Amino acid sequence: MVVGAFAAAALATVLDWVSVAGFSANAWDDGARFRLGDWLNTDNADAYVILLLAAAGAFLSLSPRIVPSFPRIPFGAVGVGAALAAIGGLEWQFIDAKGQGLDPGIGIYVLALAGAAAAVAGYLAERPPAPRR
Repeated sequence: MVVGAFAAAALATVLDWVSVAGFSANAWDDGARFRLGDWLNTDNADAYVILLLAAAGAFLSLSPRIVPSFPRIPFGAVGVGAALAAIGGLEWQFIDAKGQGLDPGIGIYVLALAGAAAAVAGYLAERPPAPRR
């Protein structure tokens, strides 16, 4: 479930992030500059950061199975999932603050929910098993 949530976060970059008067844009559109891109003064930075975080979260979740020699980072996927959820919230706030008839698209909501789901699933995966009676 953790890897699926990170995949959904990566998928959110191609979904609509903002819409106005029947037109929409996602994180990969030419000249797309959302919250992170605005801070970094770079187009498409948001999409690249989200893809990087989603890939890192999936790797942290799968690394004990794929590369047993890789050092395990406890709750690493939880932190990455929380970061993705926070980015989703920041993107929503950025679009909402712009006004001018802009509405957050489904991609923003998918990103925030996928990040939260990854954090919760990562936490549940890290918990020790309950003792048997």
